[in-house]
Amino acid sequence: MKTLPVPALRLCGLLLGLVLAMAAFAPAALAVSDVIHLSGTVTNTDGVNQNGSVYVKRVGASSADGVGLSDGSFSWNWDTSQYPDGNYVIFVRSSTMDDTQRFYVAGDPAGTTQENLATQVHLGPGAPDVTFSMMMPAIAKVSGRVVDSNNVGIAGATIILNEAGSIRSNFTTDAAGVFHLGYVQAGSWQVTAADDPAYLRSQAGVVVPASGSVLMPDFVLHRASSISGQVTDSTTGAPIPFLNVDAFSATTHLPLGTTTTGADGSYHLGRLSTAPIVLRFLDGAYDGYTWTLNDGGDPNDWSPQTPITLGEGEDRVYDQQLVAKTTPAPAHTLGGTVTDTAGDPLPGIEVTDGDVSDTTDRKGHWYLPSADGTHTLQFSQDWRWSSLFGPAPGWFPAYYPSAFVEEAATPVTVSGGVGRDDLQTSLHRAGRISGAVEGPGGRVGVSAREIWVYDGAGHLVNHDPMLEQSSYSVAVPADVPVRLVARGLTPDEPQADLMPRWFGDVDTLAASTPIQVGPGATSAGNVFHLVTGLANLTLPAISGTVAPGHTLTATTGTWSVHTQTAFATTWLRDGAAVGSGPSYVLTPADAGRTLQVRVTATNGSTTATALSAPAGVGLVPTAVAGRGTSPRAGRVKLALVVSGAGVTPTGTVFVRRGSRVVKAGVTLVGGRAVVVLRKQPSGVKRYTVGYSGSGQTLPATSPAIRVKVR
Repeated sequence: MKTLPVPALRLCGLLLGLVLAMAAFAPAALAVSDVIHLSGTVTNTDGVNQNGSVYVKRVGASSADGVGLSDGSFSWNWDTSQYPDGNYVIFVRSSTMDDTQRFYVAGDPAGTTQENLATQVHLGPGAPDVTFSMMMPAIAKVSGRVVDSNNVGIAGATIILNEAGSIRSNFTTDAAGVFHLGYVQAGSWQVTAADDPAYLRSQAGVVVPASGSVLMPDFVLHRASSISGQVTDSTTGAPIPFLNVDAFSATTHLPLGTTTTGADGSYHLGRLSTAPIVLRFLDGAYDGYTWTLNDGGDPNDWSPQTPITLGEGEDRVYDQQLVAKTTPAPAHTLGGTVTDTAGDPLPGIEVTDGDVSDTTDRKGHWYLPSADGTHTLQFSQDWRWSSLFGPAPGWFPAYYPSAFVEEAATPVTVSGGVGRDDLQTSLHRAGRISGAVEGPGGRVGVSAREIWVYDGAGHLVNHDPMLEQSSYSVAVPADVPVRLVARGLTPDEPQADLMPRWFGDVDTLAASTPIQVGPGATSAGNVFHLVTGLANLTLPAISGTVAPGHTLTATTGTWSVHTQTAFATTWLRDGAAVGSGPSYVLTPADAGRTLQVRVTATNGSTTATALSAPAGVGLVPTAVAGRGTSPRAGRVKLALVVSGAGVTPTGTVFVRRGSRVVKAGVTLVGGRAVVVLRKQPSGVKRYTVGYSGSGQTLPATSPAIRVKVR
């Protein structure tokens, strides 16, 4: 069902919604549903069945509802519960006859163009079905033919009808060049015949009467002519890119076409007629050459003017040499020239030294006011080259003099305000590598991908950042084997990191498959297959002497992915963190404890951990020393000290006189103890003290302690 596009349609919809809402809340017993069948046939006086739409409009309303008219008939079940009860008019809009419109009039199959003369039909509950036949007066038909200059019909030409801004362009010529616009409303319109770029367009007016047939005069399409050539330096013969070449009418000086020279100085202007033209060569980008007309004319006063007349369909070759302007060099400390590998100067190359930059002129010259110190210069093409090369590889960036990575650049020094003015750089055309990144399990595509390019030594030479696509295309140095690594995101929600892989589906640069591309060439179809997850393959390991005072080292183990994986090592003492990093110096506090390393591997947002085997730390050796006195008869007092390197021993000691234990279970406090022995026999006696050890310290026995007991 269609709705007539008029402004009041929204108001009508609101009123209809209000009616429906009221009906929804009405008591069920009062609900009424009555369907009126609307149908009919529509032809024209030529007997042609009509296509289009049939509309029903309530009298006094400003909107209408419609239904499709197909092959001369329509059928519509009008549900009175959906539309207001009232009087309506019916009208037909025929797409067959260029949207001609007629209102239904009872008894008159021709209908009327005036709404106030239309027959009003009551539509409401209980109203009868409505059916009618309409025979609309046929309007005029327009046809014609498109031929070439030899009067041969041109097949497939596009015909465009412009009816006061209403464009119809779905017409083409048949094999004989004949076209039929069908029914066209009366008026004065423009018709355009167009084809591919091999022909020039042709336009003519047509006056269409109210009826009948109109045969337009033949459209004669002439084959388009063109002119092309190369623009070069008059002294060096070097090609001049980025130069504007314009074609003008030799009589009116109105523009006919414009283009810009390519990297080789070539230009092409097409779709030109046989009318005389004049070419203008203008260096609008750099003003490095004198502007001129073809054959040396002055573009300011158009003299002398030497017109070029092309034959129909001719492709004329016209080369032009230009005279370079001489411009003084600005104040600078560093300067030089950028050329291609053939030695031709390259304009539009950006030279960067930190936050100072310049762009090469027409002669490839550049100048930088650099301060005293050491400087690293980088060279890269500006936007002009990017627009000129388009998708083709451009000039690959370089560091002075011709290094692809900064690490290999030759620094340049400025001292005492004196620099260098002979810095020559040659840029190479890049190659390009393209392909796709796939997910695990043969799944085609990822939601995003990122590409890095390295040279054989592992230096990063280019990086294509994360983009929401699975395909990639990245510039690389030409004629140099490069290695590519890719990573991506899964296409599912929520997204997850896919592990990076080197080309060849391996985990290291050394094992990857190198790719080498020629200058300006592309290696296509290079596919990465990424994997999920990060798994430990070999546990971390601890090495070294496991005793206080010694240094231990730990490995990170081996993992399923090492590329772009970061490892963090944590040292654990009995499960608690006590250090980090690849090495750990054992302290006395570690004695008798168990050490492990926990390695956490992180790649993107994916992490995994692994624990080494436990390593027990040895106990600290101890020594026991003491002295004894006999303060009274039968009594001995022993002052004892138990020591160990870096620790204060804890635990208990016992005392022997000879082989007999005379005191046991004496607790050390701060590594010391005082033992009082009673009822000791008089005379010179020898005592030994034994230390039982602890969780950190080894047992020990003192030398004999000689005491003269009173």
